[in-house]
Amino acid sequence: MIFENRQNDEEKARKFVLDALIRHHRGDTQHIHSNISEFLDSPAGKAMREKYAELQQEVHEVWKMAGFEQSEIQQTKELEKLDGEAEILRNAGEDETEKVIAEEAFADDNKSDVEIEELTQTAEVEADVILIDMEPAASNEDIENMHEAESESEMNYQARIHLANGKAKTAYHFDLHKALAGLELASLLSVEENGLEAAGLQLDADSLAITGFPQAAGQFPVSFTFHFEAGHIREFQTNLDILPDPRALWQSLEPEAGLPYAKPHEDAAHLRGPDRNLLAASVRGRSHAHKAGFRDDDFAIDYQAENGWYLIAVADGAGSATYARKGAAIACEVALETLRSADLAAFEADLLPHLAAYQTAPSEQSERQVRRSAYAPLCGAAFAAFRAIQAEAETMQAPLRQFHTTLILTMAHKFEFGWFIATWWVGDGGMGIYRAGESIEVLGTPDGGEFAGQTRFLTMPDIWRDDETIFSRVHFHLTDDFTAIMLMTDGITDPKIETDYNLGQVPIWDKLWEDLSGEIDFSPENEQALEQLRSWLQFWSPGDHDDRTIAILY
Repeated sequence: MIFENRQNDEEKARKFVLDALIRHHRGDTQHIHSNISEFLDSPAGKAMREKYAELQQEVHEVWKMAGFEQSEIQQTKELEKLDGEAEILRNAGEDETEKVIAEEAFADDNKSDVEIEELTQTAEVEADVILIDMEPAASNEDIENMHEAESESEMNYQARIHLANGKAKTAYHFDLHKALAGLELASLLSVEENGLEAAGLQLDADSLAITGFPQAAGQFPVSFTFHFEAGHIREFQTNLDILPDPRALWQSLEPEAGLPYAKPHEDAAHLRGPDRNLLAASVRGRSHAHKAGFRDDDFAIDYQAENGWYLIAVADGAGSATYARKGAAIACEVALETLRSADLAAFEADLLPHLAAYQTAPSEQSERQVRRSAYAPLCGAAFAAFRAIQAEAETMQAPLRQFHTTLILTMAHKFEFGWFIATWWVGDGGMGIYRAGESIEVLGTPDGGEFAGQTRFLTMPDIWRDDETIFSRVHFHLTDDFTAIMLMTDGITDPKIETDYNLGQVPIWDKLWEDLSGEIDFSPENEQALEQLRSWLQFWSPGDHDDRTIAILY
């Protein structure tokens, strides 16, 4: 028994329980006796946890903050603050609840050492770090005397050294000197270690800093021997965990052979016009690659040399739809082919007078007339895509919803007065006419649902329920110049734009353009732009691993 005389030593028991509770929440469960783990789930334990809810919240916050990315100074301050809270609790006066806790905490001490070991191994990573108890294995007698040791000399202080976990292929730094604040380091003569080299780390004997660049994940046994004046020696053993690089955990698996509508995992195109260039690329997301899925995104771009129109389509097949990849492909291919074959000369003849009227006297009516002119080619192309997907679903004898896809369709032309850009948009993602440091014009509104990740699709029949509903998705903009027109699926807008509100914020687009320009040379003569864009699309963003597609007119 840990406390054979516990009925006569309730104060000692109470202190031990409080220490165990603190250890439990700090992750220092390696040497907590099994009856404490059982106690924490008992009615008395739950009562204590409710009573000290504020302390638990402090513990939880420290746990979350105690990663290696945090400064070691801040981490030490937070842990010292936590220890201060624990000391306050230790010194608090007893009440009836604490007496019950002290007695129930040690009501059962019959667990075997094997069971204890199994319990202690349940302390897993809750954030990016495990705080590892480096005390020597303690006997029950040692544990019973834990508080008595506090009254002994500094040399016998039972120090806890906390090593932050590392990550493979990520620089590691841990200040052991700060972690040893409980020892009288003025009398420290030297320190020896064994095991850090295997983890790709080293200890600086002067600064007591552990640094390095671990290459491989794993658990590495590490020992330290501290030599003090007067011949005192302290030895500690622990396991240092190097966590895997999250990127290395993603697999790239091929879809099952023979499945319908197979498509390449990547696609890209680069077209040059007399005024601007068109650059587009689409890549399979990590989430699809990991599950041996297909790329559901698609795009199509074209420049019509005979009439000067730039045509762009971007689509995102619904991840829950079996044949979404085909729906997105049909949407882009058919929409652009419909625009190519349209009588764009007749469209211009109808459009230009309305544009002149709008520029002379902007009004709701003149704006509507311009939109009505753009309605014919844009809505005609989108509806043709919808009908083509419908026909494909009937051929496959599959529900139309299995082909769900979004669609952003844009056409742009440079006239003598400047640029005319018109868009028809259904679903999420984003489209913007960007002028660096000055403005962003978003031609449309993303379709959001009640819950995150919900949207609307080209293939929903109610999108086509009446003329006004279809017309409401047509938008246009006139400008004398722009830096870029960008169309993106949510695989890019989610990590880079984040919210619908941000779509209208120039600084957000400035940051995106700076990010793109950091890897892609947008000069007209650059022959490597396509490969640079492919590379950029592989950016890492935790939690954002969907297909990524972007088309840029620049």
